[in-house]
Amino acid sequence: MWHLFGGGPESPGIRKGFDLIRMGRYDEAEEFFRKALAEHPKEPHGWVGRGIAAQRRGDPRKALEYLDYALTLAPDDPDASYHKARVLAVLDRHEQALSWYERSIRLKPTAAAHYCKGRSLEALERDPEALDCYEKVLTLTDEQEVKVRRDTLLQRLRQQRST
Repeated sequence: MWHLFGGGPESPGIRKGFDLIRMGRYDEAEEFFRKALAEHPKEPHGWVGRGIAAQRRGDPRKALEYLDYALTLAPDDPDASYHKARVLAVLDRHEQALSWYERSIRLKPTAAAHYCKGRSLEALERDPEALDCYEKVLTLTDEQEVKVRRDTLLQRLRQQRST
């Protein structure tokens, strides 16, 4: 599950921060990341964690600031790219999100990145491309939610073709 939460955290404080994110305790997570980064300010996973916590707390602009900094420290970090894309999607900046999803997928193809890319493509009404993403997800995982989403999209595409 680290692909969703910043790769391999380097310090106990950063690991604890990701544990707290998984528990939904975002304010506490932010505090652990802040303390860990005070000691190790160049640790990109700490900045990714702060970005995730900020986004989950409802502060996407601060999340982008933290994720952008993580990317200056580690430009090829797939997790920072993925989470930046997620924040851009929350801000309805789906075109920008797509380029960051694609970068993340290029660096480390995950079901989560393909799925979220599909969601952005749907938001942009690019259903055939979204369908391709969901099909790719199903080659990587057997998630029922993805099957339902794919089937709904297929039905919508069939209806569009028949009208």
